Amino acid sequence: MDPAILLLGQTPTRIFEQQAKSLIAASEANIACIDSQIRDLVRLRDWERGIIARLRLAIAPIHKLPAQLLVDIFLLARNGRQAGTDTFPFGKTRLSTSSDAHQRAVISVPV
Repeated sequence: MDPAILLLGQTPTRIFEQQAKSLIAASEANIACIDSQIRDLVRLRDWERGIIARLRLAIAPIHKLPAQLLVDIFLLARNGRQAGTDTFPFGKTRLSTSSDAHQRAVISVPV
């Protein structure tokens, strides 16, 4: 049974006040402990979400493309450039920012 219910039926005496204050202090300490556990669990949850995100990125289909296919894609992008320019329409730097494999493929494509 909840100790507060037992105390509520009593007349407010000095003993009642002491017991109520003791229960309040204990409950506040419990709340502080629970808040700390929640913070720890939130950090742990965020860590686990980060692991999931990195693993999903590692197994993403784009990482399974052969390097030659990436080169062909970048060559098509280069050949689709605007007339009078000698560069990719949106730059090699932008093309190569998605992964290390893309960067190596773009760098290997002649301008």
